[in-house]
Amino acid sequence: MVAGSQTVALILGGTSGLGLELARESERNDVKPMLLGRSKSLEFTGDSHVYVDLADKHRVYALCQYIEESYIIPYAKYFFWNAAMFERASITDMCDPKKVIEVNVVSPTKIIESLIRRKKSLNLPVHIVAVSSTSSWRARADEAVYCGTKAYQSQFMRSLGLELMRDLPGSKVTIVHPSGMKTNLFNGMKTDTSKFMDPAGVAKIIWSEVLKQDLAIDEFNVDCVNSEPVLVRESRIPLA
Repeated sequence: MVAGSQTVALILGGTSGLGLELARESERNDVKPMLLGRSKSLEFTGDSHVYVDLADKHRVYALCQYIEESYIIPYAKYFFWNAAMFERASITDMCDPKKVIEVNVVSPTKIIESLIRRKKSLNLPVHIVAVSSTSSWRARADEAVYCGTKAYQSQFMRSLGLELMRDLPGSKVTIVHPSGMKTNLFNGMKTDTSKFMDPAGVAKIIWSEVLKQDLAIDEFNVDCVNSEPVLVRESRIPLA
């Protein structure tokens, strides 16, 4: 249960990897995390976890209904869009490019639409944090669909931020582009993640920047330097 007027952070894809570390960091900052995801977390149970499979349109619809009706949403100051699906293969060899697009683009867009509709009905601002990727601006062979979905995520949030400034004053958008992290995103693939970043360090940087954000729209990278996450505010352009 939400105690009094405690602030809540909804974390889409919060049951593992970076999402789980964002939830842990959320608690350290006295913000109650609510995990939206498929797997179970022993740390966050009960009303701290809402099941959703972004590849299942019925589950996504149920989550949208929850968002539009739940008593918790007025307390949900933050929404983290962290969930993603990754498949490395040429476009002709991918198992299911449509599923990647559903998980990374279509379902999160529907969920955010429901969240903003509810926030507008309550006349309450919201701070949306989109965990995109360096893949949104760096071209990578055999990752065309994934890179495309991450480019969508970043540009969608830039434009949505302008709408929120106009339609829901006080709202904020944060767009984060992390480099590779040691998460289960790469499970089953021949990817050496030994020099990738620890998601706990990335989560700490993200929350630190989110909590002190003054701008309506903020955007930054978290680069991997000697396996350590480093905040970088240098603007990037698409690179082949």
